[in-house]
Amino acid sequence: MLPHTQMQSKSSNTDRETTDRKETNARALTAQAFANRYSLSLRFVRELCAEGILPQIKLGSRCVRIPLEEADAALMAYKTGGAE
Repeated sequence: MLPHTQMQSKSSNTDRETTDRKETNARALTAQAFANRYSLSLRFVRELCAEGILPQIKLGSRCVRIPLEEADAALMAYKTGGAE
């Protein structure tokens, strides 16, 4: 049973790497991809969008994209500490 478990973990790592590669070329991300990028929960990303902190593009009732450059800038507004 152990080899099967190892095979599953390799598959999920490959899926994550594929998602990361797609993300680097994207100008707008799904909420899940954005959450993965910043190690946030999907729920928290959706809350930030609902509160207007993160910009979003609504393409339909269930199809939402987050513009990457604008969202990165919005998050940087909350940066504390470090060199300017």
